[in-house]
Amino acid sequence: MARILLVLSLTAIYIGWVLTVQSCYECFGDEISGKEPCEVENTNKSTCIDGNVAKACYTVAYESEGNMTYLRSCSDLDKNMICEYYKNISSYTVKQCNACDQDNCNDDKFEM
Repeated sequence: MARILLVLSLTAIYIGWVLTVQSCYECFGDEISGKEPCEVENTNKSTCIDGNVAKACYTVAYESEGNMTYLRSCSDLDKNMICEYYKNISSYTVKQCNACDQDNCNDDKFEM
């Protein structure tokens, strides 16, 4: 009986994990083809190195016309200018923005 309960518990946890992964946000990036679903920490994040030049990496979450967009990508802008750029787009309401010098941001999560 205990084994059956253990198996049922593990099955429920696995099903919950699968449903969570399938219903998570979409990520966009330089090297991500199309719109791939990803977990909170995106293992498919793009590499922000163009040749030998390290670009700024950023994550931004913004609302536009009632829809939330979660974007992780690279930019030629200085890391201090990226969030200002998104905040100055009149149709966007920025909920979160993080930027760093390379593709290894300290905060690589969307926390809403």
